[in-house]
Formats: sequence, C-alpha cells, structure tokens
Amino acid sequence: MMRWIGLALVAVVLPAQAQVYKCEVDGRTAFQDSPCDAGEQSTFTTKAMERRAKREAERERQREIARSWEPHPSAAEQTREAILADLEYRLYDPESLRLDEWVPPEKGIPGYRQYVRYRARALAGGMTISEAMYYFDENFEIEEIEDLDES
Repeated sequence: MMRWIGLALVAVVLPAQAQVYKCEVDGRTAFQDSPCDAGEQSTFTTKAMERRAKREAERERQREIARSWEPHPSAAEQTREAILADLEYRLYDPESLRLDEWVPPEKGIPGYRQYVRYRARALAGGMTISEAMYYFDENFEIEEIEDLDES
C-alpha cells in the first residue's frame, strides 16, 4: 500500500517541474514559460538547471577568492594568540599543552578558519588528544569553536 502511495506522489511531482526558456530580446535576458519568438536567441532550461548553474557559479567565485588570497602576515600570529588564550582558559592544566598539528589559517567567506590538534593533561591525570576547528571574523575574534573529537 505504501509503495503505491509513493509511486502516486512521484507521478504527481515529476510533471511539476516547469520548462523555462531563456530568451535574448533587444540585448536583454528574459525568462518565460513559452518558446522565444522568431529571431530571438533561445535556450531551453529548467528551474533546477538555473539553480544548479547559480550554485556552481557561486562555488567557483569562492574558489577563485581562496586561490587568490595571500595570508596577511599577522593572520597566523593573531589566530595563534587567540587560540592559545582560549585553550589556556578551557584546559584543566594549561601548562601541559602540547601542539601536535597547527595548520595556517585559511581565508573563508567571511573571516578565517584554523585547524589545531593538541595534547593536554586531563582531570584524571593522563594526556588526551583533542582536535578543533576555530572560526574567526575579519578582526581575528573567535566566532565559533567546532570540537572535532569523536567521543
């Protein structure tokens, strides 16, 4: 019974995807639900295709920003200071802190992010290994800390 309901829903939803025609009229782009008039340039597309193209264009724009970004000389220093201050505040025994992996900050949109893996003494006395992703705003203030530990 559930299978038939699912098939009925698919049969109703599939025809709902509208056809959209992208036409060039007097040098301007127009979208319409009918084919373009004679003499106008036409491209058949669907709304899903348009959304996908816009998403891909935005991704490419973000990749281009990331490729062209040169780290600010003080970005690494400022993020390091902020992370160390945060760890000193949060750790049980800040004196036991050992940095295992320190990845330089990456430019995000907006702000920066930085991955760090560290060891520190836990309450029970043993050393624990932790991983975190720090997110910063444009002024190198910590906006969010994502704990990457599996436990």
